[in-house]
Amino acid sequence: MSKPSPLYTAGRVGEVVQVAGRRNERLRAAREQTPSGRAPGECMSRSELAEAVNAWLWRCTGRRYELDGHHIAKYERAAVRYPIAPYRAGLRAVLDAATDTELGFVPPPARRSPISPGSRVRVWSPGRRRASWTARTR
Repeated sequence: MSKPSPLYTAGRVGEVVQVAGRRNERLRAAREQTPSGRAPGECMSRSELAEAVNAWLWRCTGRRYELDGHHIAKYERAAVRYPIAPYRAGLRAVLDAATDTELGFVPPPARRSPISPGSRVRVWSPGRRRASWTARTR
């Protein structure tokens, strides 16, 4: 029998459960604290949240968006860690959050250039058949 990956831990026999902390618990908690408009006494469902965000985006931008319950599930599982700006704005508005961080969304780290200063780069010239090492970065 193979070992579970570090992301997962074994539960009962034959059951694999995702380790806490890898999920977006803040978004889920905010959704579960928001009352449902359809089912009195229940929390807002994922599909209901998606519809509310789409409606808010339509009112604010006049543009149609395709957010659905499956997207919300991906956000809660942290399969998507930082949704596009309109979806984050809609989720903040519907769930009454001031910042993305309150909903567990953290921007990805800035990308660094793979080319370091002073390194030689291969430059292609349309007049040559081969690229040559003729340029240096600053």
